[in-house]
Amino acid sequence: MTDHITLTSLAHRGRDRAERVMTFVRSNSSVIGAFLVIGGLFLAHRYIGAWLTDASVVDESDIPPVAAAPAIETEATGSCEPWLLTFSDEFDADGIDDDRWIVFDSPDRNGNGVRRPEAITVADGLLVITGGLVENEVVAGAMASRHQQLYGRFEARVRTETDPSETMSGLVATWPAGNEHPEGGENVLYDTLTSSNREPFYSYIHHPDSTREEIVHNTGGEEWHELAMEWTPDAVTILRDGEIVGTVTEPDAIAGTPHVVTLQLVANRAEMGENVVRMFVDWVRVYRANEPPPAGC
Repeated sequence: MTDHITLTSLAHRGRDRAERVMTFVRSNSSVIGAFLVIGGLFLAHRYIGAWLTDASVVDESDIPPVAAAPAIETEATGSCEPWLLTFSDEFDADGIDDDRWIVFDSPDRNGNGVRRPEAITVADGLLVITGGLVENEVVAGAMASRHQQLYGRFEARVRTETDPSETMSGLVATWPAGNEHPEGGENVLYDTLTSSNREPFYSYIHHPDSTREEIVHNTGGEEWHELAMEWTPDAVTILRDGEIVGTVTEPDAIAGTPHVVTLQLVANRAEMGENVVRMFVDWVRVYRANEPPPAGC
């Protein structure tokens, strides 16, 4: 009997509390609704907005959420050229074109320094990324294109100064636009690593399982070179100065998601003495395949 009385009393108290809660909800429904709406908007911005925009490009949580740059309209629609230009920057303006590029302002991914907009300048028709010690902190720079593309031909003319401290490496690569890494792949056209004399330098085609194909350039990365990548559903081919250096055809190594172009001077150590290192980029160009070719080609 005691147990029955206790359970009955608890049931009555439970119903009373439920009724009080429902009364509170009914009398404050507009306030609760507003909180739910605000919460929903926050979640949509946090998780859906980053997917719809390029806010997550190149593993950078602080990149502003802006729309991708429109592709260049091809004027010669009847062209028989194998590749048609979709994006380019000749770096002949007074500064970085914010409609084309996102400049990083964040810690380096390796934790060895920071990437600052002040490290990137444009002068005399060249993009210059400068790395060095600023107030006891290694500072370098990086940026990514707003243009994103699946397959095509990607080109850059680039060189990186030698570095006796073996701290800085110059990098030109494509990275999945939605930050799906490693499953979205990564295609590295130019990577000097930290060799002090920049010879050799490398290209890499990264598999979704984080393994990679390596292509060695037995020449100096401190000299000007034109690097190109022709990326199709069946192969990735790397060219240097117009000559094929290597081709990867393994299906698992060929990315199938849109990529952006990224230009980076990467700090690989947290100190570099008084050394100053610069990476120079003359131009970047992206093309799409002219397929199917117009009649008569």
